[in-house]
Amino acid sequence: MNAPSEFLGAKVLPALADLHGEQIQLRIKLGQPETLLGELQAGALDMFFSIVRLSRPGLETTALYLEELVLVGNSYWSSKLPTKQLTTKGPELLSQTPLLAYSEESPLIRRFWRKTFGKVPEATATLVSPDLRAVVQSAKADAGVTVVPRYLVENELKSGELIELYKAAKPSVNQLYLVPQSKKSYARVAYVRDRLLRASTSW
Repeated sequence: MNAPSEFLGAKVLPALADLHGEQIQLRIKLGQPETLLGELQAGALDMFFSIVRLSRPGLETTALYLEELVLVGNSYWSSKLPTKQLTTKGPELLSQTPLLAYSEESPLIRRFWRKTFGKVPEATATLVSPDLRAVVQSAKADAGVTVVPRYLVENELKSGELIELYKAAKPSVNQLYLVPQSKKSYARVAYVRDRLLRASTSW
């Protein structure tokens, strides 16, 4: 099984916590969609999760979860970047603000910028960590602002440790897809898939 590690920890594994009672064993692996697709087709993986809708003959791809992206920072950055100013001068102000990302390409930030401001960010990230949880901790520690899935910062937003800096009229979203083995003989794979699809209705 594969998924983004943060999504695994926050959503997938809690939904499958009692599978030991069904005598189903889980093994987790991280990787790129195309690589994992090859392993799935070779029978080395039972299922994986992707933010890209893969189209291949005989491949079953199911929309599992629509994650909302949010621009967040702590109270210091909230005071420096009031919503009213972001509405009129968002890209300009944020180009002078430290950005935190999980890769050099900053895909979440770029998606949010394009959807919200109609352009790509001018500045590159000042901090890059391959783990979004580390990015969130850095934002709480005043390192800068970031764009992350809302589910990762729900508690921080409630407690005030982080603040949603700008709420667009149309939210930026990422669709996560579930790609299981499609062979009908894989009854356990179908069972896990159905469990996740049922659980996702309350995520």
